[in-house]
Amino acid sequence: MDRLAPPFQTDMVCEWLIVRTRMIAQAESMAMVFKDFLDVSGARASFEAGAQAWDDYVRTPHGKLRQDLILYHLLRHLGSTRPLRVLDAGAGTGAYSWALAQVGHHVTLVDYSSPMLEIARQRFEQSGQLYGRAEFLHAPVDELSERLPHRRCDLLLVHTLLEYLPEPEHSLEQLVAMTTPGALVSLVLVNPHSDVMRLGARQHDPERALGILQGAVAKTRLFGKGRCLIGLDRARRALHQAGVDIVAHHGIRIFADDYTPQQLANGETYAVLRKLEIAAGQTDPFRQVGRYHHLLGVVAAHPSSHP
Repeated sequence: MDRLAPPFQTDMVCEWLIVRTRMIAQAESMAMVFKDFLDVSGARASFEAGAQAWDDYVRTPHGKLRQDLILYHLLRHLGSTRPLRVLDAGAGTGAYSWALAQVGHHVTLVDYSSPMLEIARQRFEQSGQLYGRAEFLHAPVDELSERLPHRRCDLLLVHTLLEYLPEPEHSLEQLVAMTTPGALVSLVLVNPHSDVMRLGARQHDPERALGILQGAVAKTRLFGKGRCLIGLDRARRALHQAGVDIVAHHGIRIFADDYTPQQLANGETYAVLRKLEIAAGQTDPFRQVGRYHHLLGVVAAHPSSHP
């Protein structure tokens, strides 16, 4: 007759089964993500179909505040400087490049959605003078080192891009390799915690919130594509691995998502909320729960010199 296992062994077996179950669930979830990512033609079609919807979104009060806050922190760190060479990777319809060109910088907009680039190009063309400060390249970011082998930039923008790439760390390294030593890198990522909060608290959908918390695939409302959830620690490691020293971390849109578009459209409300967002976005614990993480870093040395 077999002897019963001591209680501590039983506990160990239970813990092992729980861990194994979670690993299997996460593996299945990641398989779904990579299947989605590897469908390159489908991903491109989604971003092309959503080009106008995206451009409409960035003009909404919430989209405008997002851009306003990111540009505030970015320009504050740049200070008054000479005209810079800016590489806007995953530029979309060019909102950030447009703002930087207005203050005298030369911008290169890169995106693999031709409709998005066309919207950006038309806006620059209509502006007259700004069109001479902009270049447009229709290409995946992973092809940039081949398409622009000798191009180096002083400011690299990687805004809500890495989440849609199959190898975000590798892609970031490739992009940082196209910078000059001392260049500023601006990295914006969707905060994974905010997906859970948005679904659980604002949309009253605890089932989907629990799924995201347990590793399910997050999908964008505008594009309907799987989005890899990149946490703050992973983002910090990726920047360090790419040879970038982080100099600032800001939380973006901490309170604003609890306001309606009509409330944000009120100029006085917007102005006061903007001040609150800027102040809270620079301190813990508030910046940990914003809709986006905004990390700024300086390229310490040429990435190729790093092991």
